[in-house]
Amino acid sequence: MAIVDDLFSVTILSEHDGVQMSNKLYFEIDDIGDDANPSIQLANLLTEYHDSIKPIASDQWKIVCGIWDNITTPEGTHKVFVTLPGLAVNTGHPQFVSFRVNRYAQNVAADAIKRGAFNQAGIEEAQSVRGRISSPAAFTSLLTFLGVTTILGGTGWTIQPLLRWTFAIGPPPVYEYVPIRKQEMSSKVMTLASRNTQLCATT
Repeated sequence: MAIVDDLFSVTILSEHDGVQMSNKLYFEIDDIGDDANPSIQLANLLTEYHDSIKPIASDQWKIVCGIWDNITTPEGTHKVFVTLPGLAVNTGHPQFVSFRVNRYAQNVAADAIKRGAFNQAGIEEAQSVRGRISSPAAFTSLLTFLGVTTILGGTGWTIQPLLRWTFAIGPPPVYEYVPIRKQEMSSKVMTLASRNTQLCATT
């Protein structure tokens, strides 16, 4: 079971018109809440991610699985299978088109700012015009989910979003996990040459 101050990763697998893709996020547990069970809290996290994006995600896109791993104390992988589709009935962008969240992290104010990104696919075409985001405000809920300390399920874990930063290339590589301080949408819609993916059943 997880405890306060544990670092953990969540791999979110989604599907768009039969093509699977994945994103990985990192968090620290600030408070364990009323239930330490990782599977329950993973289900809560997937629901909150879905709630943050579903109004502008195409109904051809859906979340299909989440994978939880404790980074601090390896204890085995937890998986949750779901079917959480987008609600927008408008045509979605192709699978290789992504809306990018730029993420900025810092331990303390004197540290250098570390930058990362989160790529969101499956967004309805109405959210862009000529390769640029038409309404950045439509992504406010996603930015909040990705960047603000959250209590899962209202009474579950309190989690702080982190950015994984490569401190030393290695081998083996050494990673630093840094609190997110700021996030913003890139004004351009991205075209990705490739997408990360994996299968829940084979991890």
